[in-house]
Amino acid sequence: MSFILIVANRMVLTDFEHVSIDGTIKEAYNSPFNIIKEKDISLLIRHYVIQELTKDEIKKLRRTARKFLNDKSKSDEEKVDILFYWWHLLDYSGQVSLALNDYDARLMKTKDKGQKYLKYFI
Repeated sequence: MSFILIVANRMVLTDFEHVSIDGTIKEAYNSPFNIIKEKDISLLIRHYVIQELTKDEIKKLRRTARKFLNDKSKSDEEKVDILFYWWHLLDYSGQVSLALNDYDARLMKTKDKGQKYLKYFI
């Protein structure tokens, strides 16, 4: 396993930000509450590119979109790049929402541990 990780690092396939090896097997899943909708992404793009949203429009955003809007750790240019990347992922997959904690996951899980739908990404 260590050889594989060394090779992956040298090929710049990972930066080891989210690697955990402890011998257990965990299912990767996306929280249904940590998603951003296509509508929120388009409103945020409008906010950064065209004109700022009003206070009422900001209140209508979902919690995750408001959290993204108020994030001070990223510049506006970085946020616009991220929003257009998310927009591209949604356009490519045909979905209306995107999980923020693991948008590279292939499957969304439901409460009964069944597959809700497949996710296809680049």
